[in-house]
Amino acid sequence: MRILIVNDDGINAPGLMRLSHAASAFGSVFIAAPKQHCSGMSGSLSLKKEIPVRDVSKSFPFADSAFAV
Repeated sequence: MRILIVNDDGINAPGLMRLSHAASAFGSVFIAAPKQHCSGMSGSLSLKKEIPVRDVSKSFPFADSAFAV
């Protein structure tokens, strides 16, 4: 099973590491989270700006891949 974990609290949210560890028992874990806290941004749109993506997989030993967006 492939499990995608996303949040709006940022890549450094305290629960993200715990959740990825727990989920790894059930399948491959992939994480995508903003580089900083972004609550309430679900209605925003990025049309003209490039969205930078940084690979932070080394910081998440229980995930197959992790990205800060």
